Amino acid sequence: MTRALFIGGIMMALLLAACGRTTNAGGGNAGSTTTAATATATTKATATVVASAQNGCPSQQTPTAPLPAATTVKTQGGASPAQVTLNINQTVEIHLIGTFRWGGGPNDPNHILSATTPEGWFDQASHNCIWRYTAAKAGTATLMFSGTFLCDAGKPCPAIATVEEYDITVH
Repeated sequence: MTRALFIGGIMMALLLAACGRTTNAGGGNAGSTTTAATATATTKATATVVASAQNGCPSQQTPTAPLPAATTVKTQGGASPAQVTLNINQTVEIHLIGTFRWGGGPNDPNHILSATTPEGWFDQASHNCIWRYTAAKAGTATLMFSGTFLCDAGKPCPAIATVEEYDITVH
């Protein structure tokens, strides 16, 4: 029940955001919203390479510190929420397409996961936003990200939004 209310709240916020035009750091329009099912199909169709100056990642640079090895989870437009099982000290890596402006993160009141800093960096090679979380102790946590499509300034922009959710269980 709580998850449904949380997702409903995110979708309502995205719908309200559609009432006005917002501009991203790359100078484009963040767009407005539609259903997650449409967004998933459109995400695959619009997975074009974006210039590194225009991406929706919270951090524009790859971390300089060495990163831990990861069990990789990539968004494939499959079942949501994705179920991920980790052992303590194992790392999950979330890849979200860089052509969306992303927000969100962990719902983790028991601090099961520890985030790698910076969170949500842009990876030039894959053109994705990447988050890494290491399992700190046994339990469950949820990672939920919402994204709106990025558009170039002065060009038509499709009304697309999506939510990506991962239920993490640590043994």
